[in-house]
Amino acid sequence: ENVNLISNPGFEATGKKWPTDEIEYDVHWNKHLSTAVTPESAHSGNHGMHLQGNGGWDGLLTTIVAVEPGSTYDFSFWYKVLNSNVTMKITGVQSEVDYLSQALSNTSWTQYANTFTVSSDTTLQVIFCGANTGVTEKAYVDDFSLTLNKKGVVNYIANGDFENGQVNGWGGSNGISTALVSTNNIPAILQGGGNYSMKVTMPGWGYVNYKVFVTPHTEYEVTF
Repeated sequence: ENVNLISNPGFEATGKKWPTDEIEYDVHWNKHLSTAVTPESAHSGNHGMHLQGNGGWDGLLTTIVAVEPGSTYDFSFWYKVLNSNVTMKITGVQSEVDYLSQALSNTSWTQYANTFTVSSDTTLQVIFCGANTGVTEKAYVDDFSLTLNKKGVVNYIANGDFENGQVNGWGGSNGISTALVSTNNIPAILQGGGNYSMKVTMPGWGYVNYKVFVTPHTEYEVTF
């Protein structure tokens, strides 16, 4: 099961809420949107988050979420608007790109769900803002989820099938060596796919390794 990258997604950690702060890249947004964790704002469980603005451009952001550039993510949450429209955005901290942007207006509990792919950003923030209508915005939000979409997972091991005719990036310890071999030189019962494989020679105890950079609190799969 994929790890939810949003901490306290259902606000069940009593008294803990997302912080309000200034949205740095837009001087028209401010931190006048207030929040409260209350039982009546819960979609499930015992708590949800109550958002209330001041009729202007109001911003709320989560604790920054670490992501992997080029990866695809599934995002969802439940909301209920009590008064005036509220807009949700998922924005890249580095690029200031809005990967998702949606005006929310349903007055009964509704799930919003969408999928997006990160470009160059390594961190995201989930933002809620008011409609700047002069009407005080009120809404309930709960049950957030941001998970890695496994269909969009990138293979972090370059040339993992060795089909470019090289074994670059692989290393060994204690005299262990790696070498490229043609599939034609491997017994049929041991052959995999493609034209090449990597041969590992182990004269004693040691290991073969390949280093990759990963994102904290993210689930990965290793297959071979």
